[in-house]
Amino acid sequence: MVETVRYVDEVAQAAAQVQPRQEASGTDKLDAWIEFWGNYIPQIYGVAKAPMLACETDEAADAAWNDRMLDVRRSCKKTIDSLAECGHLTSKWKNRTATDLLWNLLSFPAWEQYTQSCDWSKARYIRNRQVMARRVLVES
Repeated sequence: MVETVRYVDEVAQAAAQVQPRQEASGTDKLDAWIEFWGNYIPQIYGVAKAPMLACETDEAADAAWNDRMLDVRRSCKKTIDSLAECGHLTSKWKNRTATDLLWNLLSFPAWEQYTQSCDWSKARYIRNRQVMARRVLVES
């Protein structure tokens, strides 16, 4: 199952899509990461929904889901580390807490709630997440 969900990322060319954004730093990196993720979730939503639903009762689904979400968390950490290195991370949070906050802000269930239940467009989701992330994570 883990290999299957990784294959989905390969087919969707996730690495190629995120590559141009990896060169950014600080708040540009934060905005770029959120833009990538907000555009990427709809591409994988149908396939990702299955392990997300099954992870409570299926070990393989749980392993697959956790593998992918830990990869998302690693990207959140890189983004937060870049904010801190550029002096943009608010002094209210340590890097680990800020990483956890960003990871939660970009969680699949949050995306699903806003875009499926509240009928937000992809653009609205991305813009609102960027604004919220800046308000919570960036030194004003």
